[in-house]
Amino acid sequence: MDNNEYTGLWWSVDSPDNKHYGTLKINIDEGFALNIPMSSKTIVDQNALFNSNIILGLTNGDKLITLLDFFEYSATETISNSSNINYIGNLVIIGNHYHNKEEILIDNISFYHSHIEDWLRINNFEMIRELDENHKFKKLSVGYMFPKINEFNINENFKLSFDYNFHFNHEIAKSAFLEQKTYIKIKSINPIKFDIFLQNILKTIVDFFSFTIGQSLNSPIYIKSKLNDQSNDEINIYSYQYFNNWHEKFRRYNVLIDYIGISSNFESYLKNWVLKYELYKPVFILYFGVMHNSSIYLEHEFLSLVQALEAYHRLKYDQCAKYVNDLNFKDIYETFVNAIPTNLEKDFKTCLKEKFKYLNEYSLRKRIKELTSQQNIMSFITDNIEEFIKSVLTTRNYLTHYEKNIEKDACSGYDLSILVNKIKILLEIHIMKEINIQDEDVIKYIRKKHQLR
Repeated sequence: MDNNEYTGLWWSVDSPDNKHYGTLKINIDEGFALNIPMSSKTIVDQNALFNSNIILGLTNGDKLITLLDFFEYSATETISNSSNINYIGNLVIIGNHYHNKEEILIDNISFYHSHIEDWLRINNFEMIRELDENHKFKKLSVGYMFPKINEFNINENFKLSFDYNFHFNHEIAKSAFLEQKTYIKIKSINPIKFDIFLQNILKTIVDFFSFTIGQSLNSPIYIKSKLNDQSNDEINIYSYQYFNNWHEKFRRYNVLIDYIGISSNFESYLKNWVLKYELYKPVFILYFGVMHNSSIYLEHEFLSLVQALEAYHRLKYDQCAKYVNDLNFKDIYETFVNAIPTNLEKDFKTCLKEKFKYLNEYSLRKRIKELTSQQNIMSFITDNIEEFIKSVLTTRNYLTHYEKNIEKDACSGYDLSILVNKIKILLEIHIMKEINIQDEDVIKYIRKKHQLR
């Protein structure tokens, strides 16, 4: 996505007759800014310039623009008696006017991210280099064939495909430039609200690519969509919340699962991902909360990943992750409650009763032990599972309660980073198994990414 400027008339959705001349700047580093230059004498109340956070625009080139969630953030006055009022916001839609987010109904959306392109490695160029009899360069022939569009079923409501755009440019007698761009296109059977498309299905798909690529895409920075698939009315959508990590380079050594390795089962894994993403949503929120935040403290990363492990076990095994059945525990609970001394403080009694309620649930130790029980998977992560579990529990207890007596046994610094990596591997193993990747492939992918024995 390039930096762009759009100059024209702007007005609040609630005040169509109160129009102002100004310029919208779209910058991949700084986001969106709408600048309205005005004479200071005409400004009675700066806050009344736009009395809604939805602003509509008509550019000098007759483009329709909608700005959503825009707010005034600064107003400057110069010595020459002129002023600039600046607005920033989260969402820019070029191609149509909307009076609220509920009006934005779309049935397909396409987005581009160079990391996905690097991950796919779909090469449709052919180069033939010819040498003369003296083995010196003579001729270069370059060919390109537009690739076949592969479409995959996500579920009964959505399809995904890899879409392509080919660009050719040349300067006579000097240079030639050929470029293929790969887009991810998601189509819905029926038009749905943009917010639902963005926050549900699109986020789920982008996190799938983040997981396989092993790097945060943090959702696309630029989206294009049609009002419907049969229409030629295309809208371009820019969302500033997706600009994070734009400059981060693709690193092939971070890749967890190669597309080439899963291409034959891609649709099956994608379907499973969408199903399991909804089922284990708290786990994915915690896992990607770490991945999408490169500046997170190591201690917070550790606590989030341990919480993700606990949430995963609870969601997967909750019905059987109890020491005794609920009926038997009811009698045990009543025995414990009846044993509370009557002369205790009321708050203390209440506290004990609340603690007793959860005594039948598996402890964190028990949960992690079950998650690490598959020896053929865990053996190449750690030689001593009991020591691993002890380190996780002690460090978690220290970082949660900060008890001085266990501080020396808790991991910190380099040891903590090693422990965090092991927990991350454990989560990745279970996520891959959830989408039905076979054990031998799980081991292969984990070994390759983490360079384990």
